[in-house]
Amino acid sequence: MDFSFMLRGRRILVVETNYYSAMELALSLHEMGATILGPVPSEDAALDILLLGNVDFVVFNAQLRDHRVALLAECLRRQNVPSMMVNDVPLSSGDSLCQGRPQMLHPVAHGRFHKVVEELLAM
Repeated sequence: MDFSFMLRGRRILVVETNYYSAMELALSLHEMGATILGPVPSEDAALDILLLGNVDFVVFNAQLRDHRVALLAECLRRQNVPSMMVNDVPLSSGDSLCQGRPQMLHPVAHGRFHKVVEELLAM
């Protein structure tokens, strides 16, 4: 299936420390037509890009190295930027980072990943 039109013109930030995981996510989104911001490996780098504006969506890992991305999640909430997590280990549904955002686990099932991203951007 040709996904190249689904995200045309959308600017998506990828926040992930693992190079291979970051590239997998970025390539998958690029194949859907998205403009990729990053990938970036740290919360600080993600915040720098996010605060510049013009970010339509963010895909992030909740745990970057040994650091939870609580500040990034709060900034996304305040700026009303849709986002999702792609984590190495699942977070409990009661975790504050899960509030209002879906999570998937590495490695992602690309068909499902595409569907979740598309649904979140349609809201």
